[in-house]
Amino acid sequence: MAIMKDINLDIALLVGKQLKSYGYKVVYTRTSDSVSWSNDNKENLQTRCDLAKEKECRSLCIHTCKRK
Repeated sequence: MAIMKDINLDIALLVGKQLKSYGYKVVYTRTSDSVSWSNDNKENLQTRCDLAKEKECRSLCIHTCKRK
């Protein structure tokens, strides 16, 4: 059974590849299952916001929800 975080990562990598083919510069918050920031949700979100600001980029968040 697929895990949501894996599905999200697969989608993000595919979308990023497509955006790169159109000439966009793509900055990922993760490209694998390991990340370098805290598991604390507030700190995690702040780290992502700081990265977007540092790279002067627009952000795209990809989320999936499990249906019952």
